[in-house]
Amino acid sequence: MDSRVAHLNLEPAIPLLTQQLDGAAVHQIHLLANVNFAPTSVRRPAELARLRLRYKDGPPVEFPIRLVIEVEDVWSQDDNKIRLQPRFAWRGMDANAEMSRRWVQLYHATFVNPHPEQPVETLEIQSSMALPSLIVSGIMLD
Repeated sequence: MDSRVAHLNLEPAIPLLTQQLDGAAVHQIHLLANVNFAPTSVRRPAELARLRLRYKDGPPVEFPIRLVIEVEDVWSQDDNKIRLQPRFAWRGMDANAEMSRRWVQLYHATFVNPHPEQPVETLEIQSSMALPSLIVSGIMLD
């Protein structure tokens, strides 16, 4: 199991983030993330970015990272609801959340590599370059 962890902040001004994996065996990619500024007026589901695996041989594979499906706003829209999708990884309060009576939240999305037998050279996250902004807190490979 490869336990590399990256802490990234993907703002609209950063079009592409790349992590060299040097031929790692990857079965699944676990993404911990949320978004900044996704009021209810934002169209849902909206594609925020694409996660791309580049193999040593063969074409790359891409996975969409979408608002409502894989991630949601850092601030909860409803104090009492925990949605089934996207999946919560963590929920808590900070001083700002407590004053506004809203939760701060982080989501966990899992992407399954369709070709786990192929060595992966790089993992990329390509931004859609639009708001809301994707905030990546961590990536774990297994």
